Amino acid sequence: NLWWDADIRKFYVTVVTCLVTLSILLLVSASLWNGLTFRDVFLEIAAPALPLIIYAYRQWKENGEAVARLTRLKELLNVTWKKYLSENMTDVECHDASRKLQDQIFSNREANPLIPDFIYNLRKSSQHDSMAYSIDDMISEMRNSSAN
Repeated sequence: NLWWDADIRKFYVTVVTCLVTLSILLLVSASLWNGLTFRDVFLEIAAPALPLIIYAYRQWKENGEAVARLTRLKELLNVTWKKYLSENMTDVECHDASRKLQDQIFSNREANPLIPDFIYNLRKSSQHDSMAYSIDDMISEMRNSSAN
């Protein structure tokens, strides 16, 4: 799930960046084609496009921070999982580690900016298979560990 969330956010930032860049290039090209002066381009295109540029920058920044948090959380999860598999954690240690992970997942979800539903729907089917494969791997890994 952490990998999926990070991947969705990277995809969303790419889509927003491409759309904004393409829009600005089209507007500037059309204005140059029509022979507008620099003043006209600035007043009629650049100034009205500024909110779009600011929005794109905020999305890039906020989702970049979210990806960094997800990466750190995934690393903590991997360390905890390896410790669980190799050291046979006690129930109390397992509970405490699980609680810490759950708290951090909640904090991360609370801090993450929203992603439009259509972005999730675009990526959902291709990533669902990867997630199921990952879960199957973890179950196999746990079974192999407990057999040893």
